[in-house]
Amino acid sequence: PYTYTDPPDTEVRNQKLVDEVMSLLKTPEALNEFRLLSSKFRDGSCSGQAYYEHCQCAMLSSFYNLFPELLAMLPDISKQQELYLVHKQHLNSLPPAERKSVPALEVCKVCKQILITADLKSHQQAHELTKNFPVLGSSASNTHRN
Repeated sequence: PYTYTDPPDTEVRNQKLVDEVMSLLKTPEALNEFRLLSSKFRDGSCSGQAYYEHCQCAMLSSFYNLFPELLAMLPDISKQQELYLVHKQHLNSLPPAERKSVPALEVCKVCKQILITADLKSHQQAHELTKNFPVLGSSASNTHRN
């Protein structure tokens, strides 16, 4: 199984996302509720569908601009996949003209990580690097020394 690969400028982008969500939610109570639900989604006690609907309500008109970044920054590929499936089902219910205005997301063919289009190339390069230079030590550490 593959592990999540941080996109470029993760710290800056994460802070920007937090700032944008905070400015949208306005009250500390709304922010705490969003954080709690995010945590519940990550630990499996909240479904992707419920979390997605909460994001839609919380982000209002900014949802389609913020959600792709939120999804790409979620550091768990299986949770990304769960949320992406809900997102795709929602997009399929939209009229084609509206669907076209939603920022596109990409799925890595190798590891299935969800990415925004701008991150796809650097993500693929990371796979190339790993393929050409495998992590050392995994099989070597299993050899016994006498």
